[in-house]
Amino acid sequence: MLPVLRRTLRWALKVLRHNKRVFVLTFIQRSAQHSLTALSDELAKLNPRVAFAQTYPDEIQGAFDRASDALHAALMAARDNGFWVGIGIGELNIPRFAGALGAVSTTDCTGDALEFSRLAIEEAQGGAPVRCISISADNHHLAELATGSARLLYRVCADRTDAEWRVVNLLVPGVRGQQKAAATALGITTQAVSRTLVRSLWHEEQAARGALIELMTRIERTHRRAA
Repeated sequence: MLPVLRRTLRWALKVLRHNKRVFVLTFIQRSAQHSLTALSDELAKLNPRVAFAQTYPDEIQGAFDRASDALHAALMAARDNGFWVGIGIGELNIPRFAGALGAVSTTDCTGDALEFSRLAIEEAQGGAPVRCISISADNHHLAELATGSARLLYRVCADRTDAEWRVVNLLVPGVRGQQKAAATALGITTQAVSRTLVRSLWHEEQAARGALIELMTRIERTHRRAA
């Protein structure tokens, strides 16, 4: 009787929950001048796997399927040092029916990705100087390597001026001939756009993003094989 009951329970849990390897992001507001609502609205445009919702008065949390989206979201929050960022890479058990309806938040889920994200956000708030962003996973070595790269990219983005962001926001990585269009849109010269990109380290950021995305994907796939 007991073996049958165990099998029934396992089947029921499988039906009710959908296991995914994801990137859970936790954002904590660093000051009241940075709006959680505005950040949530921007994150929603990236189509997260689990929508971002408020988990504490100064915190939101959600999840992405892809490393590229997770990193893009994290660096959006780096502007003006507005938020601490914790990225947890691992398994997320999503309620199947609520997930299919898009009516699920991380508070409805379980899994080690949540634990890793919580650990990462705590690490992001520590250190001297403060780390600002951290990545945590069961592969501690690769997570540490990824965190080092993420901290560098966070700092690059955090140090940009509003004028530099106005130029950078008009560009799409990998598309040629954009500088003239950006210059026209902003009413400045192409040379001014070029100098801004050099000064803001935009080219270096794009090169480093690719390497970090590959490393984060490797961490996720390593976790998948181990699961």
